[in-house]
This record gives sequence, structure tokens and C-alpha cells, in this order.
Amino acid sequence: GESIGSALVKTGRLRMILLFVAVLGFAATLLEPDVHVFAEQASELIAKIDAPLFMGIIALGVGLFMIIAFLELFLYLNLLILLLILQLFFRYFL
Repeated sequence: GESIGSALVKTGRLRMILLFVAVLGFAATLLEPDVHVFAEQASELIAKIDAPLFMGIIALGVGLFMIIAFLELFLYLNLLILLLILQLFFRYFL
């Protein structure tokens, strides 16, 4: 894992690194057994929740916030500023 990470950073391709970070967060979340249990319990409590879709939404959120955390470290930005930009983006563009 360490050699893959250092090789990605040495390429300098920010988009490639962000894609890798997002995929890693998404996959790790989907493979987490606690997320499966949580999604099943949620679908039992609320009949309209589809467990696989719910797990996918959780995994997308984790992938997105892994990108935000990486950008905070990589670009030396303040997390509050990044979250404010994200909130403004979702408020006005989605």
C-alpha cells in the first residue's frame, strides 16, 4: 500500500489521486460488515429504505469526504472553508 501511495503522489496527477482516494473510501465502506448490519436494520425499521441503495449512499458520502480530507491535507486548506464551499455548491447548483 505504501508503494502505491508514494507512486501516485510522485505522478503529480491530482485527478488520479482523488479518484483513487474516492474509490478506496467507497470500497472500504462497502466491505465493512457494520455498514451491512446498519443498512439491514434500517430497512427493517423503515420499509421504504432499500438496503443496497442505502449502503451505496453511505459509501458515496465516505468517498466524498475522503476527497475533502485529502484536499485539506494536500492543498493546506482549512476544513471549515472546504465545507463552506461544498455547502454553497450544493445550495446553489444542485
